[in-house]
Amino acid sequence: MPRNDFVAQFGIATSIAGQALLLFGLVKLAGGQPSSGTYLLMAAIEVVLALAVPNYIHRVFTTVAANFYFWIASAIVGVPALATAVAAVGFALVWLGQVQMAARPSLWEPLGYGFAIALLQLDGSLMIGPEFWRMLLPSDARQPHFLLWTGPVVTGLVFVYVVWVLRERAGVEPDSTGSILTVAAAVVLALCGLAAPGISAAILVLALGFANADRLLMGIGLLAFGGYLSHFYYQLSSTLLMKSIILAGTGVALLGLRWTIERFLPAEESSNA
Repeated sequence: MPRNDFVAQFGIATSIAGQALLLFGLVKLAGGQPSSGTYLLMAAIEVVLALAVPNYIHRVFTTVAANFYFWIASAIVGVPALATAVAAVGFALVWLGQVQMAARPSLWEPLGYGFAIALLQLDGSLMIGPEFWRMLLPSDARQPHFLLWTGPVVTGLVFVYVVWVLRERAGVEPDSTGSILTVAAAVVLALCGLAAPGISAAILVLALGFANADRLLMGIGLLAFGGYLSHFYYQLSSTLLMKSIILAGTGVALLGLRWTIERFLPAEESSNA
């Protein structure tokens, strides 16, 4: 009954309840200490549901859930940033595939929104902070410091790649001044995301939303960008003075990029960039 709203909503509620019961059952079978395999199994189930159930909201939810369970499984084995990398790559591949998006929008569009929501949560730790996955690890486990940077680094690299692809689609010549400045600006923004996690993910979502003329995706990116700035400033990871310096330096760098593009690029190349 695809046109019956009551049946559709009842089906979504039943599915979510069934997923919760399945998770609690698996945790109970594991004696209250589930392994990474438990959450990998749940992630695989969510992937199957996302592909098999032709409901828009359900596909968004299951895509987010699949990324979340994969993130928990990665955290248990000590590589939580791996899930952030998967979310960033998946988001970019879905929204860069304009042909497949146009061919089957009922499938790829909700998957794309699900990847966007998952990426914004995992990369910026807006609702899911590092303290959460630390609780999943053994008390004597020590997280290698470089793994904390893997997610933001991969997200930044994906952002630079997306800018490179969008530059080619805009018809900017690879060796032109506009091309060089565009890629340089993307690298600067990616570096800013290392100092303030979440910025690269928010700008990545905003850029692909603008490229696809998707106002909802652009709105999500703008809200996430403002939320991450506020979250970064008020979290207790470092002093407010240091955070103020980072945010002020980021603002100066962005203003410098804008002035450089307007100063040294012709009007046509500037609009394409």
